[in-house]
Amino acid sequence: MLNNGDVVSMEEKKKQPFFVAGSVNKPGEFPTPTDREIHLLEAIGMAGGVNTLSEPTQVLVTRRVEKQPPIVLRVNLQQAAKEPKENIRLMAGDVVSVEEDAISESRRFFREFIKLGVNAPIMNSP
Repeated sequence: MLNNGDVVSMEEKKKQPFFVAGSVNKPGEFPTPTDREIHLLEAIGMAGGVNTLSEPTQVLVTRRVEKQPPIVLRVNLQQAAKEPKENIRLMAGDVVSVEEDAISESRRFFREFIKLGVNAPIMNSP
């Protein structure tokens, strides 16, 4: 019960950040917006986008729910770009991991090999 002249003070509850890791250009911790929703593709964009050498297609979103084991959501990036319902809304504390599969790892290796070959000095034989 409050009386006339009582002062009530409340601390601002800070939102936990979300994290983006894996095959992105700038992995890290990002603030969860308080005034709007943030979706998977926007979060990956905030992390500099996917690694263009490998072009990964799979993402794992790990979500911790109080007093329950973590939930892991698997999302296909191509589907998320085509269908809005696949571009899931992130929650504070989510960990987004852009995953390389065998095909994207091979693609990255091949492209790095080609890039290395193009940048190699040409030696003349005597």
